[in-house]
Amino acid sequence: MTTEAKVGIGTATPGEDMLEVNGTAYASGGWQTTNADYAEWFEKEEDTKPGDLIGLNLGTGKVRKYQRGDKLLGVHSSNPGIVGNRFAETNDEMARTHTIVALLGQVYVNIDQEIIKYGRLLYTIDNQFVGVILQNGLVFIGR
Repeated sequence: MTTEAKVGIGTATPGEDMLEVNGTAYASGGWQTTNADYAEWFEKEEDTKPGDLIGLNLGTGKVRKYQRGDKLLGVHSSNPGIVGNRFAETNDEMARTHTIVALLGQVYVNIDQEIIKYGRLLYTIDNQFVGVILQNGLVFIGR
């Protein structure tokens, strides 16, 4: 067996992922990953980089690098463990029109952005809570 083998459950033609399950999956012991966050794809209006704060432009309903007055959604994920809302065959296809946004977990945040630090607490420039800086240098986001 080579490392290129794709496995399909509930499908005879698995796609580009190593495992494709067509139907509901269940694990009695839970899912574990070394990756650090829980993310979802959102339609974008501009390109962003991993670690950028991501805001929802309330005028367009699309995401962009956070700007004053946006609804803070999360952080452009650099290491997602679980991802929702992927409807294209590959992540590369999704990234053409969408941004993968970490909504919960331990994430890398580019602190060179307009962020206000109060000890270990991070806020946007218009006072929306971002998260807490952990000992490992990552930021815990989520509520």
